[in-house]
Amino acid sequence: MPGCKTNVRDAEWIAQLVRHGLVAKSFVPPPTIRDLRELVRHRRTLIETRTAVRNRVLKLLEGADIKLSGVASDVFGVSGMAMLEVLAAGTNNASEMAGLARGRMQRKHAALEAALDGRMREHQYFLLSMHLRNLKAIDQDLNALDARIGAQLESHQAQHRLLMQLPGVDWVTAASIIAEIDTDMDVFIGARRLAAWAGVSPRATTRARASRRAPEPAAATYSSSRRCSRPPLPRCGPRAATAATSGEPTCPLSCQPTISPSTSMHSAGGHPSKPSATLGKQTRPCSRSTRTISSRD
Repeated sequence: MPGCKTNVRDAEWIAQLVRHGLVAKSFVPPPTIRDLRELVRHRRTLIETRTAVRNRVLKLLEGADIKLSGVASDVFGVSGMAMLEVLAAGTNNASEMAGLARGRMQRKHAALEAALDGRMREHQYFLLSMHLRNLKAIDQDLNALDARIGAQLESHQAQHRLLMQLPGVDWVTAASIIAEIDTDMDVFIGARRLAAWAGVSPRATTRARASRRAPEPAAATYSSSRRCSRPPLPRCGPRAATAATSGEPTCPLSCQPTISPSTSMHSAGGHPSKPSATLGKQTRPCSRSTRTISSRD
């Protein structure tokens, strides 16, 4: 509503549109899907929390000069967690901790022993034990959530299996898709509306390289109503002298300030003084000239 931009007026206008059925209803999934959505979103929150705790553990190890992440590809795997638990218990024997390696990590015994030879202080043992307890609690919560999400998906097992056949879609991703958009596609007009509602609609936002761009009209030439009678000159001002010696055209107007002969730039004592107010006015060339523009301007 032009000229009436207030929240109250906008609310009244939207209410009138809704009353006449001119506003499409929003997508509201059934209660079962809403419950599944809350479970899946909470699982994602727990994953982010676990990642943050793991980063704190890595930072703690780096502060104690323990370079386990440089040798083990997965610090929080079976071998890595066994070493961290022994380290949190107060063990300082690097050879004993390196002997807990399993599988292919057993070949890196010497490198593990050198990486685990650090200097842990008392508060670092305490913090490491706390972080490991948090990780165990998060893993237990994730297992319980996965079981509950699987129970919520009992009525959508066929759609869940079909989604898992797509490349790159695993069990969790398929559950997230069902939780966000449901399995009834009749509520969306088409694939474009579905992608736009989900926020994954493909769109080119790069500048000067847009995939779809309207054809540009031909350049238009116009002249300002007030323009200088002289053509634009390439050089004027202090660079005019240099241009004159090189044979380039210079500005015929006086672009340098003229100083009155009665004004001296130096005082009687030989020190420079401020210029007097009798300086001549600087004359500048008119910058209004014919321009050629296109629709990009």
